[in-house]
Amino acid sequence: MPAYLFHGTDTFTSSQKVKRWHAEFAKKYGNAGICSIDCEYPAQEALPRLKRFFQTPATLFSGTQLAILKHFFSCKQEDIQHLVVEMLPALQGSQFLVIHDGKIDGRSALYKTFLALQKNGHLQREEYAIPTGATLEKWIVATCTELGGRFEREAVTALCRIADPPEREALKEDVSYNLWQLSGEIQKCIAFAHGRAVTRKDIELLVSQNPWGHVFTLTDAILAQDRTHVARLSRGAFGTTASSKLKSETIRMVSALGTQFRSFLILKSLLETTSQRGVAEKLSWNEKRVWVVTRKLQEVSIDRLKHIYSVLLECDFKMKVSRMDPQIDFDLLLERMMA
Repeated sequence: MPAYLFHGTDTFTSSQKVKRWHAEFAKKYGNAGICSIDCEYPAQEALPRLKRFFQTPATLFSGTQLAILKHFFSCKQEDIQHLVVEMLPALQGSQFLVIHDGKIDGRSALYKTFLALQKNGHLQREEYAIPTGATLEKWIVATCTELGGRFEREAVTALCRIADPPEREALKEDVSYNLWQLSGEIQKCIAFAHGRAVTRKDIELLVSQNPWGHVFTLTDAILAQDRTHVARLSRGAFGTTASSKLKSETIRMVSALGTQFRSFLILKSLLETTSQRGVAEKLSWNEKRVWVVTRKLQEVSIDRLKHIYSVLLECDFKMKVSRMDPQIDFDLLLERMMA
């Protein structure tokens, strides 16, 4: 089968797959027959190259060809998309087409067309989702081994909890990390360990806390206006973060809170005129997530959510230019959010 679609939220693994395709093809046929096209480039650059690929038959001189298309679905360039849909079923055995993209809107007409091409045997499709839970732990162990390092069991668990905190699954939130980041953190820990096994203490020292791990608990305390709990969470939000990183980590936390309260505000607004099922469809959320968040916001007015979100927007900018201690800035922000 000469056409392949690799896509999904896990762009790290799919990119590795495309790299292997490139390397194996070059090893067998040479680099001359490889054409890599980024569809986000202007159409006048990408389209002629793509036409040449489809219109050049295999000869003694041209040989087998491989075209790799990046950002095909997200580019929104209809000329390129129409050409691929038209020519893909007619690919010759000496022409290989690899389409690589991230998350694709499953409701789009273009994606449905590709599902039909797959059903008719013209396309092989592989979707890659970011691993979570036990699958993520296995990925960490495998990646560490591949990089020539060793992780103690407690270190694997600690890194997994930072990347994918249990609270996220409870609220049906999307994952907020990616394997590009995690691979970098693993390489950093292996280099630091310098031949010995990476420990839990190494993880706590070197790996930045994922703001979502704290933001769920902090959000609940803010909504409940529990000042004592909020103060305690504020002091523990950044753990043993080095002073040189404290400002950037504080800004990350504010950004995470902003994302959370923005989604709350949108959901609360939609619920005034739309059913929970309708909200789930509009936001592309899991229905259980809508139900959980709706219950959480049952006693919270839309005016209060607007106040909290406006404070976050204002403070996000001010904190980036402030010379005040980041922890004090953060404490003042939380106080204003509960006013």
